[in-house]
Amino acid sequence: KKLKRDNNIDADISQVIVSVGAIEGLAAAVMACIDPGDEVILPSPTYSTHVNQVVLASGKPVFVPTIEEQGFVLDIEAIKKAVTPKTKAIMYCSPSNPTGAVFSEEQLRQIAEIALEHDLMVITDEAYEYFTYDGHRHFSIGSIPEMQKNVVSCFTFTKTYAMTGWRIGYLHAHDEVIPQINKAHIPFAICTPVISQYAALGALKGPQDCVKNFREKYLRARNLMCERLNKLSHIFEYQKP
Repeated sequence: KKLKRDNNIDADISQVIVSVGAIEGLAAAVMACIDPGDEVILPSPTYSTHVNQVVLASGKPVFVPTIEEQGFVLDIEAIKKAVTPKTKAIMYCSPSNPTGAVFSEEQLRQIAEIALEHDLMVITDEAYEYFTYDGHRHFSIGSIPEMQKNVVSCFTFTKTYAMTGWRIGYLHAHDEVIPQINKAHIPFAICTPVISQYAALGALKGPQDCVKNFREKYLRARNLMCERLNKLSHIFEYQKP
């Protein structure tokens, strides 16, 4: 229900794996999608653990810089040029850790076109999906019907409900991909702790006021930090996340 309501992803329960945080789901997805020597395109700066996951799977990370002066948006042309016969996946985090950039629907549809043209998998880390500001809106590439077989969408309860220590997340993928991910997920974790699963259900079914409160709290913290950084503009520049 959440995937349909918030991400516009039509999902059956058989297409969802409950993971030990989004991180374990992402690691299992990478293991499932690439073979040793395969290349994975990562828009950079990127979350360092994603790099480690590719290396763990004996893959080769290929870094494509984002456009800093435009707020770390994707460089679509550079991504196109980075695709080689060895490329098997594109992996990104949006809203981004560490830059805070929110990749637009327009750009992610362009990523989808690249993926479909070259038959690439797209592995997404959507941990910060509810924390968007200044008119930016989160878009799940998994909502594009044509991309159903080419996307693994990974989510977490950690950021949304401040459940860091509970270590619970989930992913969605096509019926043909799920069994391959399970081949890595089961050796990694067997299953997510049952107590964490009950806690996550409580978070999903309970009042959602906390999500709005967290979002507003983080906005106040961001604005305060930017206010202070603006006073140091004679020393350095920064992009407002």
